[in-house]
Formats: sequence, C-alpha cells, structure tokens
Amino acid sequence: VRVSPRERARQRLGQRARDQRVVHARVVVEPSSSSSSSPLASWLRANDVSPDAASLVPRPPDAAGNDVASSAVALGVDASQIIKSLVFAVEHGDRDAPAPVFVCVVTNGLERVDAKKLARLCGTSNKRVRLATAEETTAACGFSPGVVPPFGHAPRRLRTFVDAEILEIPHAHVYGGSGDASREMKVATRELVGLTRGEVADVKRRRAADDEETTTTTTNA
Repeated sequence: VRVSPRERARQRLGQRARDQRVVHARVVVEPSSSSSSSPLASWLRANDVSPDAASLVPRPPDAAGNDVASSAVALGVDASQIIKSLVFAVEHGDRDAPAPVFVCVVTNGLERVDAKKLARLCGTSNKRVRLATAEETTAACGFSPGVVPPFGHAPRRLRTFVDAEILEIPHAHVYGGSGDASREMKVATRELVGLTRGEVADVKRRRAADDEETTTTTTNA
C-alpha cells in the first residue's frame, strides 16, 4: 500500500507525540529522593515506630541558620523543644586497651554537657571523657556531627543518656537531628526514652546563674 508524503508526515508527528508522552510518564513515575529513603526513615520502619511517636519533618528552606534559636523559629516551636545528640568518647587508661567506647548524650540544645557528670555515669575519670571528633562520630553512629539523631545509630546502638530536664518541658514534642540537614526528627517527648533505650540522668553543666540562685536560697533558708 502506497502512503502519500502527507500521510507519512502525519504518522511521524503522531509517533513523536507518543514518544513524548512516554518520556513524560517515565519522568513522573521515576522515584525521587525523599525522607522515605533515608537511613533514619528505614530504621523507623524496621522498628515499627508509629508516626505519632517519631517522624521526619521538613526543615523550612528559608530557615536563618542551624542554631537553636533559628531552628525554633523555623519550626514554630519553643527553644526548649530543640534537642541535640552529642557523641562522646570514653577512653581507657591503659595504652594497650582497645579503642574508646562511644556514648550518646541527648540534651536541650541550649545546654552544655558536664563531662564530670558523664564520667561518673560511665564509671571513669574526668580526663578519660571527651567529645568525639567528627570522624569518630560518623564512624560510631553513622551520622555527621550537627545532624546526629537520638536513636537509629549504626553500625550498633550507642549507650545513650537522656538529660532529665528534657522530660520536664511542658510540650508534647521535641525536635532533633535526623541525619539530614533539610529535615528534623519530631519525637513525642513521652516516647524519647523508650526509643533511645536511654538512661535518664542529670548531664547538663550547671550555669553560673543557677549556682547563684542555689546559694541565695540556701542563705535565706
């Protein structure tokens, strides 16, 4: 059957349109990177963690910075709801001892960890406890400093201490690292200890103002 040049042109245009629709369809269905593919999201699914207990929430792209105040403003929450997870190295005194043991400390983002208190909890001297280096942190928990989550560590779960003050805040949720600077981990405050399997303890460094208040109270008693 002979096909006229006009008909051949029409067929070519039709085929081109079909090809474009197929390409477009492939682009639409092609999976994109999202929180569902992150290591922490995988950990939440593997441990059957309910979204009511913990979930990943996007960090607003226009957030001013990564400090506690900026994070609180960006998320529309109180600064006391921002927590941080720090990895510490507990070293041995013997030169022939194995590598340091690493622990995770979860505290309010505005507070500093008291190394002396942490040393007592670990049953060692003050000089043998230090903040882990960036390389040690990543190797010990699988996440970089600044985005370390309070749980979901790999290759193994770290012994974790949760500062008692976090559990006393009058808010239902706290927000911390998710392993991804573009997201935050939203955790129900009542679920934090269970998810971390943490030990609740006083690990924050006392402020000078707190010392003054304690001294004044004792003097007036």
